[in-house]
Amino acid sequence: MFIVLEGVDGSGKSTLSSALNQQLQQNYATIHLKEPTDTTIYAKKIKKILSGNTMNEEIRVELLELFYQDRLWNIEHNIKPALDNGKIVLCDRFYYSTAAYQGINPEDAMRIAHSYCSNEKIIQPDIILFLNISPENSLKRVHARKEEIAVFEKIDFLTRVSRNYLYLFSDDLFKETVFTINAGLEQQDIFNQCYQLILEKLTK
Repeated sequence: MFIVLEGVDGSGKSTLSSALNQQLQQNYATIHLKEPTDTTIYAKKIKKILSGNTMNEEIRVELLELFYQDRLWNIEHNIKPALDNGKIVLCDRFYYSTAAYQGINPEDAMRIAHSYCSNEKIIQPDIILFLNISPENSLKRVHARKEEIAVFEKIDFLTRVSRNYLYLFSDDLFKETVFTINAGLEQQDIFNQCYQLILEKLTK
Protein backbone atom coordinates (compact mmCIF):
# COMPACT_ATOMS: atom_id res chain seq x y z
CA MET A 1 0.00 0.00 0.00
CA PHE A 2 1.20 3.48 -0.94
CA ILE A 3 0.03 6.22 1.46
CA VAL A 4 0.67 9.92 0.86
CA LEU A 5 0.19 12.70 3.39
CA GLU A 6 -0.55 16.18 2.06
CA GLY A 7 -1.24 19.65 3.41
CA VAL A 8 0.25 23.12 3.78
CA ASP A 9 3.18 23.81 6.09
CA GLY A 10 2.16 23.48 9.72
CA SER A 11 -0.67 21.03 9.07
CA GLY A 12 1.06 18.25 11.02
CA LYS A 13 2.06 15.85 8.25
CA SER A 14 5.45 14.90 9.64
CA THR A 15 4.16 14.26 13.16
CA LEU A 16 1.28 12.16 11.86
CA SER A 17 3.29 10.12 9.37
CA SER A 18 5.91 9.29 12.00
CA ALA A 19 3.21 8.16 14.43
CA LEU A 20 1.44 6.09 11.78
CA ASN A 21 4.70 4.48 10.70
CA GLN A 22 5.59 3.57 14.28
CA GLN A 23 2.18 1.99 14.86
CA LEU A 24 2.05 0.13 11.55
CA GLN A 25 5.54 -1.31 12.11
CA GLN A 26 4.13 -3.44 14.91
CA ASN A 27 2.31 -5.60 12.36
CA TYR A 28 3.60 -4.68 8.91
CA ALA A 29 6.81 -3.96 7.02
CA THR A 30 6.92 -0.23 6.30
CA ILE A 31 9.12 2.48 4.82
CA HIS A 32 8.77 6.16 5.72
CA LEU A 33 9.77 8.65 3.00
CA LYS A 34 9.43 12.34 2.24
CA GLU A 35 9.67 14.70 -0.71
CA PRO A 36 11.92 16.26 -1.63
CA THR A 37 14.35 13.51 -0.75
CA ASP A 38 17.62 14.04 1.11
CA THR A 39 19.59 12.25 -1.57
CA THR A 40 19.58 13.64 -5.08
CA ILE A 41 21.27 16.66 -6.61
CA TYR A 42 17.77 17.82 -7.55
CA ALA A 43 16.68 17.74 -3.91
CA LYS A 44 19.70 19.77 -2.83
CA LYS A 45 18.86 22.43 -5.42
CA ILE A 46 15.22 22.44 -4.32
CA LYS A 47 16.13 22.98 -0.67
CA LYS A 48 18.49 25.81 -1.56
CA ILE A 49 15.72 27.58 -3.49
CA LEU A 50 13.09 26.99 -0.80
CA SER A 51 15.35 28.39 1.91
CA GLY A 52 15.44 31.75 0.14
CA ASN A 53 12.97 34.58 -0.15
CA THR A 54 12.84 34.96 -3.92
CA MET A 55 10.20 33.57 -6.22
CA ASN A 56 9.49 34.37 -9.86
CA GLU A 57 8.27 32.54 -12.95
CA GLU A 58 11.72 31.31 -13.93
CA ILE A 59 12.33 29.82 -10.49
CA ARG A 60 8.82 28.30 -10.42
CA VAL A 61 9.43 26.50 -13.73
CA GLU A 62 12.83 25.32 -12.50
CA LEU A 63 11.24 23.91 -9.34
CA LEU A 64 8.68 21.98 -11.36
CA GLU A 65 11.46 20.18 -13.23
CA LEU A 66 13.59 19.62 -10.13
CA PHE A 67 10.69 18.08 -8.23
CA TYR A 68 9.87 15.87 -11.20
CA GLN A 69 13.41 14.50 -11.46
CA ASP A 70 13.70 13.99 -7.69
CA ARG A 71 10.34 12.21 -7.70
CA LEU A 72 11.35 9.85 -10.51
CA TRP A 73 14.46 8.93 -8.52
CA ASN A 74 12.39 8.36 -5.38
CA ILE A 75 9.97 6.10 -7.24
CA GLU A 76 12.72 4.06 -8.87
CA HIS A 77 14.97 3.64 -5.83
CA ASN A 78 12.54 3.71 -2.89
CA ILE A 79 8.83 3.54 -3.60
CA LYS A 80 8.63 0.87 -6.30
CA PRO A 81 11.15 -1.55 -4.68
CA ALA A 82 9.35 -1.25 -1.33
CA LEU A 83 5.94 -1.92 -2.87
CA ASP A 84 7.33 -4.83 -4.87
CA ASN A 85 8.56 -6.31 -1.59
CA GLY A 86 5.13 -6.01 0.03
CA LYS A 87 5.89 -3.02 2.24
CA ILE A 88 3.59 -0.18 3.23
CA VAL A 89 5.02 3.10 1.95
CA LEU A 90 4.24 6.32 3.81
CA CYS A 91 5.40 9.48 2.04
CA ASP A 92 5.26 13.06 3.31
CA ARG A 93 4.17 14.93 0.17
CA PHE A 94 3.98 13.72 -3.43
CA TYR A 95 3.06 15.37 -6.71
CA TYR A 96 -0.04 17.00 -5.19
CA SER A 97 2.27 19.30 -3.23
CA THR A 98 4.05 20.25 -6.43
CA ALA A 99 0.69 21.08 -8.03
CA ALA A 100 -0.57 23.06 -5.03
CA TYR A 101 2.64 24.98 -4.36
CA GLN A 102 3.81 25.66 -7.91
CA GLY A 103 0.36 26.11 -9.46
CA ILE A 104 -0.23 29.80 -10.12
CA ASN A 105 -3.98 29.29 -9.63
CA PRO A 106 -6.37 26.35 -9.04
CA GLU A 107 -6.70 25.57 -12.74
CA ASP A 108 -2.93 25.51 -13.17
CA ALA A 109 -2.59 23.26 -10.11
CA MET A 110 -5.10 20.87 -11.67
CA ARG A 111 -3.17 20.89 -14.94
CA ILE A 112 0.04 19.91 -13.15
CA ALA A 113 -1.71 17.13 -11.22
CA HIS A 114 -3.36 15.73 -14.33
CA SER A 115 0.00 15.63 -16.11
CA TYR A 116 1.27 13.36 -13.32
CA CYS A 117 -1.86 11.20 -13.39
CA SER A 118 -1.35 10.48 -17.08
CA ASN A 119 2.39 9.80 -16.70
CA GLU A 120 3.03 6.04 -16.72
CA LYS A 121 6.28 6.54 -14.78
CA ILE A 122 4.38 7.84 -11.76
CA ILE A 123 2.96 5.35 -9.24
CA GLN A 124 -0.45 6.45 -7.96
CA PRO A 125 -1.16 6.27 -4.20
CA ASP A 126 -3.78 4.00 -2.65
CA ILE A 127 -4.61 6.59 0.03
CA ILE A 128 -4.10 10.36 0.19
CA LEU A 129 -4.51 11.82 3.69
CA PHE A 130 -5.10 15.56 3.21
CA LEU A 131 -4.65 17.51 6.44
CA ASN A 132 -6.82 20.56 5.96
CA ILE A 133 -5.96 23.66 8.00
CA SER A 134 -6.65 27.35 7.51
CA PRO A 135 -3.72 29.45 6.23
CA GLU A 136 -3.92 31.57 9.38
CA ASN A 137 -3.56 28.61 11.75
CA SER A 138 -0.90 27.13 9.51
CA LEU A 139 1.18 30.30 9.76
CA LYS A 140 0.74 30.42 13.55
CA ARG A 141 2.22 26.93 13.82
CA VAL A 142 5.10 27.81 11.48
CA HIS A 143 5.90 30.92 13.52
CA ALA A 144 5.77 28.91 16.75
CA ARG A 145 8.46 26.47 15.61
CA LYS A 146 10.98 28.89 14.05
CA GLU A 147 11.84 32.54 13.69
CA GLU A 148 12.78 32.83 10.02
CA ILE A 149 9.88 32.55 7.58
CA ALA A 150 10.67 31.67 3.96
CA VAL A 151 8.74 32.78 0.88
CA PHE A 152 6.65 29.60 0.99
CA GLU A 153 5.53 30.37 4.54
CA LYS A 154 3.78 33.71 4.17
CA ILE A 155 0.04 34.27 4.47
CA ASP A 156 -0.68 35.31 0.89
CA PHE A 157 1.26 32.37 -0.51
CA LEU A 158 -0.24 29.86 1.93
CA THR A 159 -3.71 31.14 1.09
CA ARG A 160 -3.08 30.43 -2.59
CA VAL A 161 -1.68 26.97 -1.83
CA SER A 162 -4.65 26.12 0.40
CA ARG A 163 -7.05 27.22 -2.33
CA ASN A 164 -5.17 25.07 -4.86
CA TYR A 165 -5.33 22.03 -2.60
CA LEU A 166 -9.07 22.36 -2.02
CA TYR A 167 -9.76 22.75 -5.73
CA LEU A 168 -7.45 19.88 -6.61
CA PHE A 169 -9.00 17.39 -4.21
CA SER A 170 -12.53 18.32 -5.24
CA ASP A 171 -11.84 16.70 -8.61
CA ASP A 172 -13.57 13.38 -9.30
CA LEU A 173 -10.17 11.98 -10.29
CA PHE A 174 -9.18 11.76 -6.61
CA LYS A 175 -12.50 11.01 -4.91
CA GLU A 176 -11.67 7.32 -4.34
CA THR A 177 -8.27 7.94 -2.76
CA VAL A 178 -8.33 11.29 -0.93
CA PHE A 179 -9.56 11.61 2.65
CA THR A 180 -9.80 15.13 4.03
CA ILE A 181 -8.87 15.38 7.70
CA ASN A 182 -9.54 18.37 9.95
CA ALA A 183 -6.01 19.28 11.05
CA GLY A 184 -7.40 21.47 13.82
CA LEU A 185 -8.44 18.42 15.85
CA GLU A 186 -6.36 17.00 18.69
CA GLN A 187 -3.36 14.99 17.47
CA GLN A 188 -4.69 11.75 18.95
CA ASP A 189 -8.05 12.20 17.24
CA ILE A 190 -6.34 12.82 13.90
CA PHE A 191 -4.14 9.77 14.38
CA ASN A 192 -7.08 7.52 15.30
CA GLN A 193 -9.09 8.65 12.31
CA CYS A 194 -6.23 8.12 9.84
CA TYR A 195 -5.10 4.82 11.32
CA GLN A 196 -8.62 3.46 11.08
CA LEU A 197 -8.85 4.50 7.41
CA ILE A 198 -5.61 2.68 6.67
CA LEU A 199 -6.69 -0.48 8.49
CA GLU A 200 -9.98 -0.53 6.59
CA LYS A 201 -8.08 -0.36 3.29
CA LEU A 202 -5.61 -3.02 4.37
CA THR A 203 -8.30 -5.49 5.37
CA LYS A 204 -10.46 -5.13 2.24
